[in-house]
Amino acid sequence: MESPVRPVMRMLVPAVLLLSACRVPGMGGGGSGAEQAPVQVTVSAKCAGPNQTEISVSPWNARLRESQTLEWVLAANANSEQITVSPKRATQWPFAGAPYVGQRGKPVSAGRANQKGRFSYNIQLVCRSGSNAPDTVLVDPDVIID
Repeated sequence: MESPVRPVMRMLVPAVLLLSACRVPGMGGGGSGAEQAPVQVTVSAKCAGPNQTEISVSPWNARLRESQTLEWVLAANANSEQITVSPKRATQWPFAGAPYVGQRGKPVSAGRANQKGRFSYNIQLVCRSGSNAPDTVLVDPDVIID
């Protein structure tokens, strides 16, 4: 039986990633026609035992431009098979197609934003390791669009 969803905040280290100047190699010096690299949020989960799941989300606050895409990837060494990403307020979410379900090691993309601002979302996963009971966790980072 899976444990109830519980917020995990105590072990997270906030980080801000500023990729507003990031360019795909070979695409020139910028400008409105230059394709920009996606901003990637990496999620990892380690299950040490019952109620001892360690979650990392990097960057905690993802920062991107409207012209960039956002994607999440569940780390290849995570003790989880998939993540589900969903907005906290669906009517105020700047991307189409939510919720997003990603598999371990394979990025899932939200695409391009359609508005600027700061948006909160949830990442949910079930952490499984050995004979430990599954641990369902929910974390709530942000995306900032300039």
